Amino acid sequence: MPLAHPPVVLGGISYIDGGLSDTLPFQKALADGYDEVVVVYNKPSGFLAGERYDTFCDMLALGLPKQTSYLVRHLKFHYQEIQKVLEQEPRLKVIRPKVQLPLKSILDTNKARLNACVDMGIADAKEFLRTYHQERTSVFSNPHMSLK
Repeated sequence: MPLAHPPVVLGGISYIDGGLSDTLPFQKALADGYDEVVVVYNKPSGFLAGERYDTFCDMLALGLPKQTSYLVRHLKFHYQEIQKVLEQEPRLKVIRPKVQLPLKSILDTNKARLNACVDMGIADAKEFLRTYHQERTSVFSNPHMSLK
């Protein structure tokens, strides 16, 4: 978060949280030709950032350096693009919550809600692994399938 963690300057170049510029960095793995890429995403399918989110991002962007401000203000569009790719790219295997996380905001520090998110993540990962394993097992046990 740009306000919680200010830019770091190294060699005269300002660096910010990579989550602003590449929220879910799977494109590199796809470009490198991997057959499958497992993506861990903290937003449920169909996530839509609403008006409250837009207002929060606009307020957050005030006073930030120009490039950082632009990235913050355009996060909503970035999320929409991510959703499209996740739905359309068959090489992406996604671990994500089934429902919206119980956080009040992206700055929520309530330990009970944060722990609930961790518990949800563990349960979702276990479900993903169980399903993924079943899919892999059925592919290799199908006598009509051949590996070439």
